[in-house]
Amino acid sequence: MNFPENVLITLEMTTMNPLTDHFRIPYHRGIPTDISWRDLRTNPLCGDEVRVGLQRHSGDSYSLFQEGRGCLVSQAAASLLCEEVEGWTLEELKTFREEDLLELFEFELTPRRKRCALLAWEALRGVVEQVGPG
Repeated sequence: MNFPENVLITLEMTTMNPLTDHFRIPYHRGIPTDISWRDLRTNPLCGDEVRVGLQRHSGDSYSLFQEGRGCLVSQAAASLLCEEVEGWTLEELKTFREEDLLELFEFELTPRRKRCALLAWEALRGVVEQVGPG
């Protein structure tokens, strides 16, 4: 398998097919330069980073873009999140909970891995706060 540089991969993670797919071919990877709202979150325990950017489309819909570095879980979570919320309104984005992101994994994560997965959700909260009232 070909993985991006600076990524920690463990043997058991390579068998998590949907996650591996999101890690290898991430959704909305890269943040366009014309995006107004950005947020970066890091995990000081392992060094994982997730940066997101929120783009408003004509009307009330938004797209979320992501980039970062770190373990398979943190990077796949960012991709899963971007795909899940594609086209949502600001009000819908405000209602997305951390539990909603964890449910996208379809299996239980350990507490340490939950911290990695939730970096993307924390960054989403940050950009939604920047946009302000809907």
